[in-house]
Amino acid sequence: MKKIIIAIFLLSTTIIAKPLHIVHYDPFKKAKVLLKRTAPKTIYFQHKTLKITAIFNNKAYINGRFYGINSVVNGYKIIHIHNKFIQVKKHGKISTIPLIKQNFLGTINRRGLE
Repeated sequence: MKKIIIAIFLLSTTIIAKPLHIVHYDPFKKAKVLLKRTAPKTIYFQHKTLKITAIFNNKAYINGRFYGINSVVNGYKIIHIHNKFIQVKKHGKISTIPLIKQNFLGTINRRGLE
């Protein structure tokens, strides 16, 4: 009797059960993109300043490099180099930029510190 009940139970579960779908997985196939992220593209403009730290032999040391007359630095064209300043031109407008003296120790001569 027990054998018949177990047999009926097993047959009923196999008849009622739905077949499972086998998922075929290919490790070399490219996966589908789940999320497409597109961030808004924002462009930040940084205004660059011209920092003149030295003038030597008709060349100006601007932002860590030496430039001569008719050189272009950050869109500014150098048109004149003087001992204390330079003149630059951008969009037809002429600007004067002074020499920045930093950590000036001075010179010692017979009269004292200058």
